[in-house]
Amino acid sequence: MTTNCPVPESTVNLLADNAGAQSSVFNRQLTQWIGESPYLYDVWAPFDVTVDGPHQIPILRGISSMPTEFALLSYSLKPRSAPQGTTVINFWESDNLFSGIFSNPVTATNSLSKFTFVTSPDPTLYASNAEHMRINAIWRSRAVASYFEYRGLDVIPQIRWTTDSDLDASLAGIRKGSVIAVSNHGCYRSEMSKKEFRRGLSRILEQLSPSQLLLHGTDDCRTRSVKWGDTEKIYRQSSIGQYFSGVKVSG
Repeated sequence: MTTNCPVPESTVNLLADNAGAQSSVFNRQLTQWIGESPYLYDVWAPFDVTVDGPHQIPILRGISSMPTEFALLSYSLKPRSAPQGTTVINFWESDNLFSGIFSNPVTATNSLSKFTFVTSPDPTLYASNAEHMRINAIWRSRAVASYFEYRGLDVIPQIRWTTDSDLDASLAGIRKGSVIAVSNHGCYRSEMSKKEFRRGLSRILEQLSPSQLLLHGTDDCRTRSVKWGDTEKIYRQSSIGQYFSGVKVSG
């Protein structure tokens, strides 16, 4: 079940460049808008998009709830035909394994249409990169996710950050009370990174009050100690965590 997102005062409507774009959106149009590189993209959208905040992050309608029992499948390992039951396609893997969604979003979206849910793409945010590069990665991810929704997919917004400014951008355009996903896989090693993740997670829960939060990676005393309120936590180990704990890895 999906719910339309209320439009905040800070939102802007980006109207398609021409009247015919809504009925037929092509890869060329999408890659121009999303950007063939972090420095080369167009300002118009090939379909009507509502954006939020100073970085014009596309708004996602999201979903209101999801079953707690589901198959979590990596994008690169997804089967050609969807298995029975609820399925969630995720991008918690190396960037090169899903880079095709930026260069060929139409084909990528076609391959996802048979699955129940899909998270928004999760490109790596390098702390060593300039802030504008991290913000651009967040924007491109959300732009692709908005196209997923335009094509009728049910999207679970994935929130990734390294700094407060990253989190400002990642939280823009996310509907309060909806389902969201967060992963600490690969960024939960040092004491500092664990502390920062806990602080960000606390802010996410306070600001968005999600109905459910899919936590991927590690769930320990730090993540359990934040105030979850009425948010239902759905936890899944990473594939590496499953391997070392003896759990059969499915995707």
